[in-house]
Amino acid sequence: MKRMLVALVVLLAVIVIASLVRFEGDVHAVSPQVATTIRDSETWYANPQLVAKDDDLRAVYVVKPDAPGDNRFAAVRVDAAGQQTSASVMLGPQSQFRPFLPAASVRAVVHGLRFQRPAFHVLTFPDGKGPGVHHVDSATGRIEIVLAESGAQRLLLTCWVFNSSNTAEMLSRISADPGGQWIAALSRTSAGWMLYLFPRKRT
Repeated sequence: MKRMLVALVVLLAVIVIASLVRFEGDVHAVSPQVATTIRDSETWYANPQLVAKDDDLRAVYVVKPDAPGDNRFAAVRVDAAGQQTSASVMLGPQSQFRPFLPAASVRAVVHGLRFQRPAFHVLTFPDGKGPGVHHVDSATGRIEIVLAESGAQRLLLTCWVFNSSNTAEMLSRISADPGGQWIAALSRTSAGWMLYLFPRKRT
């Protein structure tokens, strides 16, 4: 009986640790044309917005997540060689700048274990009921972000994870420019925001 109780306690401890411990490795891009850390972005805690300009389609503008001044937003222009220059953009229906769109042809493939993990919560929102248990996405292994277009698949990003719930967030940071030039990926690092640019068509 005592051994069974010890085994149960150990099992519960393993379950709790497995539920709480998480690891997300560094994101690695596969053959991007541009891979650069956006300068002075280490304090940008919200996702920056990406826009393209009608007469400058070979560049991408990374909009700082901050309030505008005189209806213009501070931004960093990144060209096809990865060179960065300061810029400002005006957003809106009459603007020359067009926001990047969600990349519908991108999906995540998990090589490993993926399931809906039960997680404890004290309160639920917005109704405030609790405590209780809800289910969250859990991935352990190697995540691959794949672009599937014209019947072919192209590997864009890879990342090693343990008990991660960030797969949907990774996908939300992949976007396509409205001019059809680029697939863009953003990744948060300790040095700031990394921008990866992939040509929409291989050259």
